[in-house]
Amino acid sequence: ALYIFDEPTGNLDNFYRNLFLKMLLGAQRQLGFTTLLITHDYSMISEITKKYPGILPSIVFSELRRQGKELIQENFSASTYLNWLDSLRVTKTEQKGKTAPVLILGPVIKIFNRRLTITNDSQHKKADRLQIFPGDAVYLKAASGVGKTTVAKIMMGLQKADAFQMQIGNQTFNQKSSQRLWKKNVWAKKLSMVFQHADEALNLNGKVKDIFRGLPLSGRSDRDFLIKNLQIVFPGELDQGFLDRPVTLLSGGQKQRLNLIRALILDTDILILDEPFNGLDFLTLQKVLDLIRKKQQQGKSFLLISHNEEIIDHLVPEERIYYLYSENGSA
Repeated sequence: ALYIFDEPTGNLDNFYRNLFLKMLLGAQRQLGFTTLLITHDYSMISEITKKYPGILPSIVFSELRRQGKELIQENFSASTYLNWLDSLRVTKTEQKGKTAPVLILGPVIKIFNRRLTITNDSQHKKADRLQIFPGDAVYLKAASGVGKTTVAKIMMGLQKADAFQMQIGNQTFNQKSSQRLWKKNVWAKKLSMVFQHADEALNLNGKVKDIFRGLPLSGRSDRDFLIKNLQIVFPGELDQGFLDRPVTLLSGGQKQRLNLIRALILDTDILILDEPFNGLDFLTLQKVLDLIRKKQQQGKSFLLISHNEEIIDHLVPEERIYYLYSENGSA
């Protein structure tokens, strides 16, 4: 009689998200069951509106948010998201061609006996170096499982490749570069990364305040500084004991917000965001996008990796989209 789905499309690309919706709605029409769908994947609203408009009157949209210790349920309409999406404007990167790139990644990466190739053309007619300029927002696109996260970890020096070449400023990195070189010149200085799974990046045995320890924040890691920044993504949720709360007791969405704000306050030249919108409610999603735009205006750059193509396509100009494909043709 009732099916409950909790984030069923969180790590799915558009093809598999649409396939899931088609199977779910087809089964629902046939069997007449009720569905409780818990998701932060707002792009499903667009897909349902476009392909299944007849079922919209039977859907109850609701947003759940936390205010202090209370949970508040509010009405949410499909038009709220769709109108906001239409309001997003893609702006071309003015710095491109006027300044030198802050990062260049060679078009071919070899790892796990696979050859991954980067191209600026969705038809993969030729390989292109991935270039990131000051104030840039670049989108790296590929289907699930091709290796986007692997490429990001190689760029961060966290994953060893069989062959690759990258230039950051006047420094060159390849498969022979030592981890010491990344530690000395890259980590939290030139590059930082938000991992798609917050549990992978955060110390679950520590407290909220502990995840900021050891970061090069130039003496800005005092309690007031942390609370000021946390309030951006935790509006109405902070209390006196929040900094001392065990990370393991936070929800998945709260961990992701912590994951994001820790990377954003590092103020590195380039920030790699791997599925940054996972677990974000609509209000926090808007705040994070505002932060990204402000950072861009300050000359900071972003490499975006996400299956939420709908939002990213509205944020990144078409000419700043790169595609990753493997030797067997997956892309």
